[in-house]
Amino acid sequence: MPYKTPFRSGVVLVIFNRMVLRRIVLLRQKMVATREIREAAALNIPPRPRDELDELAEEFNDLIARHTQDIAEQKLAREALAASERQYQDLYDNAPDMYCSVDAKTGCVIRCNQTLATALGMRKDEIIGMPIIELYHLDSRDKAEDGLRELLETGKFYRDDMQLGRRDGGRIDVSLRVRAVRGEDGEILYSNSVWRDIGKRKRVEATLSESETVLAKAQEIAHIGNWRWSITDNRLISFSEQFAKIYGVSLGDDPAQASILIKQAVHPEDRDRSAAVINKAVHEGNIFFVDFRIFLPNGDIRHVIEVGHVVSGESGLERIGTLQDITERKRAEDEIKSSQARLAGILDIAPEAVITIAGDMSITMFNQAAERIFGYTAEEIMGRPFDMLVPAHFRAGQAAPGDQIGRASCRERV
Repeated sequence: MPYKTPFRSGVVLVIFNRMVLRRIVLLRQKMVATREIREAAALNIPPRPRDELDELAEEFNDLIARHTQDIAEQKLAREALAASERQYQDLYDNAPDMYCSVDAKTGCVIRCNQTLATALGMRKDEIIGMPIIELYHLDSRDKAEDGLRELLETGKFYRDDMQLGRRDGGRIDVSLRVRAVRGEDGEILYSNSVWRDIGKRKRVEATLSESETVLAKAQEIAHIGNWRWSITDNRLISFSEQFAKIYGVSLGDDPAQASILIKQAVHPEDRDRSAAVINKAVHEGNIFFVDFRIFLPNGDIRHVIEVGHVVSGESGLERIGTLQDITERKRAEDEIKSSQARLAGILDIAPEAVITIAGDMSITMFNQAAERIFGYTAEEIMGRPFDMLVPAHFRAGQAAPGDQIGRASCRERV
């Protein structure tokens, strides 16, 4: 029976492999020769053995299979690339920061994300094509111009005090990071800008700054400073301005050096006592209160009271607390005591009995003349009710001694 080729009619395939094309030409020549032989032998041809024609057919079928597989793989690759691009675009558009790219020659926006458009109250297609300078608030355009010049010189530009302008006239406080993208020749093709909204951070910083100002003023008025002390390293970690003023050191001093000065400043007569109080509180984990004296660099002696407790911090165990200068209060107390002592001395030598009573009619002062007249010592009578000095037959039907005293004029003696 006649030999049938493995090719189907109507199928046209293009093969780019030169070696395969040459073998097809040879195959065509053999097919023509075979057809002539078959026609001459009255088409009675016995089955032929496997030859080069069969091998070429297999190679051709393999080529078709590989080509089909390549097409399928390319389709999958294109689909994966498209999915990746969609994912990237979604991340780009919905990033928390604002992005845009600017053409180096025109200075106009060539790309931006949706976050920027939403923040400015505009559409992306409105922003694309705009000069980048026009995105800034009027108060920031000079700094933006300076930034563009710096970008051209160095390829980057950073600022943390910029403001973008909203369509409604508002402004957005932003930090700015810009980097240039260069071509193979080193020329800047475009730049990528990243703005981060720092409005909330600036409001927090302003509130914190205001609080710190108020705290510093309150500490100054009350002569109170605060501090942190590392128990592990036995040195200061940080301290406030008022703390530095009390000890006569500078706020800018190194904490380690300031620690040495502060230890040396404690009055020698108070060191052991104050150290014992603090160590006891550290071991027991309690709040401690201790007053002591300190020597200032100018030779003055100040009275202070320290309040603190133990906490766990970055450097291990720490003491945190306050230090208050009570020198003026101590002086006032000493003056009152001196005044009271002088007054007591005068009253003690007065020839008349002098008795003072509190609002609850208890005796608070009893001079020597009163001791002689009433027969009580001051120690016996102090704190006792005034009525015990009034004879019983005068108490009934009489106004209370306090009422009599209340009605007595400044010239009368009761």
